[in-house]
Amino acid sequence: MTILVNILALALLQELPAAGMAQEVEPAKDSLLLDLRTCREKAREGNADIRNAYLDIEAARQQKMEAFTMYFPSMSVRSMGFYALDPFVEIGMRDILGNSDLANNIMNQINQITRPQGINLGYEGMDWGFIAVASVIQPVFAGGRIVNGNRLAQIGVKAAELKTSMTETAQTEEIDKKYWQLISLKEKSRSLDAGEELAETLYTTVDAARRAGLALDTDLMKVMKEQNILKSKRKRLESGMRLAKMDLLNSIGQPFSLLETNATEERPFIDRIDVQADLDHLEGPESYYAEDFVASSNSTEARLLELSVEAARLEKKMEIGSTLPEVGVGLAGGYGRMMSRNPRWNGLVMAKITIPITDWWRSSHKIRRLQIKEEQARNQKVYLDNQLELKAQMLWEEVLCTWEEFGLAEENVEWSETAYERSGSTLASGQATVGEYLQAATELQLARDELTDKKIAYITALAKYINMTGKPEKVSE
Repeated sequence: MTILVNILALALLQELPAAGMAQEVEPAKDSLLLDLRTCREKAREGNADIRNAYLDIEAARQQKMEAFTMYFPSMSVRSMGFYALDPFVEIGMRDILGNSDLANNIMNQINQITRPQGINLGYEGMDWGFIAVASVIQPVFAGGRIVNGNRLAQIGVKAAELKTSMTETAQTEEIDKKYWQLISLKEKSRSLDAGEELAETLYTTVDAARRAGLALDTDLMKVMKEQNILKSKRKRLESGMRLAKMDLLNSIGQPFSLLETNATEERPFIDRIDVQADLDHLEGPESYYAEDFVASSNSTEARLLELSVEAARLEKKMEIGSTLPEVGVGLAGGYGRMMSRNPRWNGLVMAKITIPITDWWRSSHKIRRLQIKEEQARNQKVYLDNQLELKAQMLWEEVLCTWEEFGLAEENVEWSETAYERSGSTLASGQATVGEYLQAATELQLARDELTDKKIAYITALAKYINMTGKPEKVSE
């Protein structure tokens, strides 16, 4: 009788899809389907740190333009006006001839002649006046501070761009982690779908056999127990998928609605938002390998270290330049009234030479301090270069390890499929029970879930290695 039950169960079960191979359901027309590239783009558009990083680049470019203006002449316009209660300059004949008897006699004779005519031989000036001056000074030599200042500003732009790249990389890794977590849960949901279908069909078959007196109650209870286990897994999985999806959508700035009745085109219902990825066509790691020193030198961190050393060197050169003479030539022109009675125009050509004598002592100590800072930057670069090379080695080892684990997980799936098929055959011959058949199906489901985890672990490890080496990513999204 047991053999008849097993044959009947096997005949029905052979028409089922293998566990974990449930067909992908076509998305609804009003659903939103997201891939990894779309999630990355949305995250870059909506992330405040990335937006601020691009603003830092723009600020550095403006600073570069500010430094560039130092090459051009400096122009200025100045004006001044005054009115004195008493003239600043008063000159009479006595000031010219002196205070003597002869001078007094001459003054008396002149006054007798000029006063009746209303003539005053004295001079009064600078009682009021004004002046407006425009000047242009072209720097000729500034100790290299202008040239080095522009180079330092250019380094600031490059550093801002590299820091932005690092911010984007960190954001991308965070989005990738959340995205692949959701993909993993989705793949496990597909595997669970097949297990539930298997248990439901087996329940129908065993229940019919029990009613006909061909099966025991214990066989049906085993199937019901398995169904309850699957229901518990389903509830936990659905809850995890919903939370993981909410976390991902919040991170990329995608609005959503938790209630279908409140959903709109801009805020779709969360259950109608789905993600997709192709995990069936993964390339081996060989084409991504880069020599350790190449991988470390291509990294953003290594380029930032080079810029820090160059910046320290330029800062020292600028301070050395501050101890050298500064030379400039220029023109000035003005219009005003100062000593003369009537306003008039005037102009001049000038040269400016500044020698900072008193600053030499202070600058010598500052130059030494900046030299020490440069040496520290070089030492730090040597140390961190070794650390980056070690990081590249560790990332590559992680890639190889996850790829090996991926291959072993594929073998485990093949063995579990073989065990599952054999358990079906032994079930038909009466050499296995329904419980053993369910155990084989469960082990196959676990093996396929583990394979999904290993695929995603390999993709994640490879992405980190690619981000460091700068090679183009070819992993299927």
